[in-house]
Parts: sequence; structure tokens; C-alpha cells
Amino acid sequence: MELACVAQLYDWGKLGSSSLVSRLLSSNKNFKLDENIPYAELWIGTHAKGESCMLSTGETLHSYLKRNPRALGSVLDDDLPFLLKVLSIRKALSIQAHPDKELAAVLHEQNPLIYRDANHKPELAIAVDDFEVLCGFRPLEEIKNFLKLIHELQDIIPINVYQGFIRNANPSSLQAVFTSLMTASEYSVRGSLTNLMNRLKTSVDEIRDAQLYPILEMLQEQHPMDVGIFSIYFMNYIKLKPGEAVFIDANVPHAYLKGNCVEIMACSDNVVRAGLTTKYRDVDTLCMMLNYKSSTASEMMFKGKRIDEYCTVYKPPVKEFSITRIFAPPSKEHVVKSNQSCSIIVIVQGTGNCPQLDIHPGTVAFLPARTELTILTTTHMLLFQAFCLI
Repeated sequence: MELACVAQLYDWGKLGSSSLVSRLLSSNKNFKLDENIPYAELWIGTHAKGESCMLSTGETLHSYLKRNPRALGSVLDDDLPFLLKVLSIRKALSIQAHPDKELAAVLHEQNPLIYRDANHKPELAIAVDDFEVLCGFRPLEEIKNFLKLIHELQDIIPINVYQGFIRNANPSSLQAVFTSLMTASEYSVRGSLTNLMNRLKTSVDEIRDAQLYPILEMLQEQHPMDVGIFSIYFMNYIKLKPGEAVFIDANVPHAYLKGNCVEIMACSDNVVRAGLTTKYRDVDTLCMMLNYKSSTASEMMFKGKRIDEYCTVYKPPVKEFSITRIFAPPSKEHVVKSNQSCSIIVIVQGTGNCPQLDIHPGTVAFLPARTELTILTTTHMLLFQAFCLI
């Protein structure tokens, strides 16, 4: 059953036809492209902010599942537990984290206009092309080295907090340093960033690279004088190749920087932000809730399990979702199966033949439980299948 899906037009999205999201939407004959619009996200699922509909009838997927609960499968109750997205990123997203279930319930009760549901939002992002992200706190020694090296950072952190971290770097002292940074005055942040940019502009390449000047310059252009720019010295900078992934659990700080990805998450839109954004900033909540565990960049990456030459499955440690990536050559027959739960497929690249569907970039389909599709590729094809293993 083919689906029509909703785009979210956030400021950070790629513009017009440069956006993967717009190119996927263009398969719909009713879609009208505007080259000045940022097509940021394609939402696939039943979330109220962007419900998918049956292409043939216009009925929402949520309504269809209410009428046909057997389509969900024996392991699901009454709705999809996951939300599938395609993201196309031109500008860095906010420094953010997603609350666990307990905190999500509290935030939703206290401020339902900002935190619109009471669910957690663990998520997995799989790179479609070269994809850059800040994710998780760096190893403590790396953070210490940056703090010692960059005196402009020292200028906005109280001396006792700075010295406490240098003497005894641990999650507690890291929280103190990061909180001091994120709550620093706008005046001091502006002064320190100005001094840092001026110094690095005239430094030799070796120093500029060691102090992350290319990323610093990019973020300064996109979000001038924003305290979130300094997060590059605290968070892992990760460059993903196509098919590589990061899993982001509750309370893990992150910010997607640029590129295209497919993202799957628990069905929620809860985001706590504190930098690189013009949206509402809940700095105190973010600094309180974060997991201050340190990890290497490689530890933050999530490895899928190779099933065969063309198929990789990603099963993160959450019950709401799993996802399979299929990259197949031309003239390859592939059977896509839904077993105990329903699944959703999205064609990101390529064309093929299928008795039930017209297969091309932008095809999105709902597969009821215990059904299957046979696709014969006519070009190289990139396909993702989202499902649940509850």
C-alpha cells in the first residue's frame, strides 16, 4: 500500500531541488517545487505533526490501522511505535538531546506547548551520503587538552570550575564546566568567539586544524556568536560514510551538521535545545538531563549486521524499532518481507519492477504483517525497511 508523506520545512533544510527530500517528494504528481523553500525532513508514520496517508484514498495511516489492527501484526498494540524520516541538512541543527520517558512525562505536563508528548525519543541515523554530526561527549583527556589549548574558552568559564575539571576530570566536573559554558553571558561569549576567530584566522594551518577552525568557521557563518559553537570542543565530531550510523539514546547531546540521512526513532517529537538555534532554549533542563559519559567517536558509531552482500540490519538496544538498509545492483531480485510486525519501506535511490508498486525514488509503502514484496531492480537501488521487534 503506497503512502503519501509530509515534508517539514525547517530553516536548516537544503533548498529546493538540492534537497533529497524534495527529490523524493517530486515523485508525487501534485508536488510543486519551490527553489527557495528548505525541504528539511520527510516524515513517514502516524505522528500527529505529520501523518502519512494512503495514496489511493487519502485516509491517514493511523485511521487505517485503527480499522485494520491485524495489519500491525501480533507484536504491536494499536499504532506504529516508530517514526521514519529522511533528513536533508544545509545548516547545522541545534545542540540538543531527547529526554528519557520519565523526564518526557514531566516536561510534557509542565510545558505541553513545547514538549508535545510524553514519550522518549531514542534514534538511529544512517548516512545516505557523507554525513557530519556532533555526538556524545569526547574522551575527558581530549576535552582537557582543548581547554588548556584554547584560552578563549578559559575566559568564559569560572576559574574554580576550570581548575576543578583540570585537576579531576570526571562526569561531575564535566557537567560543571559544560553548564558554566552554556550559561555564560552573551557578552562574554561574543567576546571570546571574536577573539578566537581573529586568532585562528591568522594562525598557520597546523594550529587551525588542531583547533577545529573549519568547523568553527562554518558554525560561525551559520549561527553567529552562538555559545553552541564552543560545543565542538566538548562533543565528538564524526564523519559518516554511506551506510554508517550513529545511535543516539536518551540524554545524549548531539547536533547534525550537514548531509543526508535516514533516521528512525520512537514516535515522539520531544527536543530539548540549548544552542545553534533560534527556537526555544531550555538550557537549564539540557544541562541537568545530559548523560556526561565520555566516549570516542568510534564508540558512538553503531554497526549494523551484514545479512548478505546487499543487506544490513540495524537493531539498536530499544524495543520500538529496527531498520534494514538494502543497496542492490541492477537486475537483482529482492524479496522484502514483513514478519511478526508490519513494516514501512522507502526507496531513496533507483528504480525497479514490482507487481504491487511503481518503484522509483520517493516510493513509500506500508507492508502489513506477514506480507511480502518482490522487487526486480533496473538500476542500483537504495531501499530502507523500518520495522519493530517488540
